[in-house]
Amino acid sequence: MSQTINIRRAVEFAVNIEELGSIFYEEMARKFEQDDEISAIFSTLASDEVAHHHQFEALLAQVPDEITDYSMETTDPNDERDPYRLGKAMFKSAFFADKAKLYDAIKAIKTREDALERALKLERDTLGYYQGIAAVLGKNDILDAMIQIEQGHVAKLTEYMITGAKMRGLGDNWTGEQRE
Repeated sequence: MSQTINIRRAVEFAVNIEELGSIFYEEMARKFEQDDEISAIFSTLASDEVAHHHQFEALLAQVPDEITDYSMETTDPNDERDPYRLGKAMFKSAFFADKAKLYDAIKAIKTREDALERALKLERDTLGYYQGIAAVLGKNDILDAMIQIEQGHVAKLTEYMITGAKMRGLGDNWTGEQRE
């Protein structure tokens, strides 16, 4: 039996990613509620994921009724629009596909550093998945905006982790102050 993927399934998966991402960040905010700064970062990320969920639902409504199924059995490593890459990105992000795995991962996180590293990995995996969708779907303003937002999350989390710069939220500019 051949496995296929189409843009509708890919965007439905993205809707699920955002829903489970919001759960993850809400749980992280609760888990680290004694650390106001980290809790605020995770609360902001959770709010962003809820907004992304709605944006991807809008994108899903734009998917035409007649869509092409792409086989995931063949791949051309030189083809940027190869649907196999999209499928591979979906499976790489399988963490988001299963609530049990999500809660297992949350339980395993013990320190703020672990939590931030996991958040950064999730944002990077999500970004890669969205870029995979874009490679198959082509130019789409909603998707391009989502990719920019995810790139911003990756950049902000990376800078926060590397420099220790204090931030008041993901939308704020860096203050240049060091964490206490």
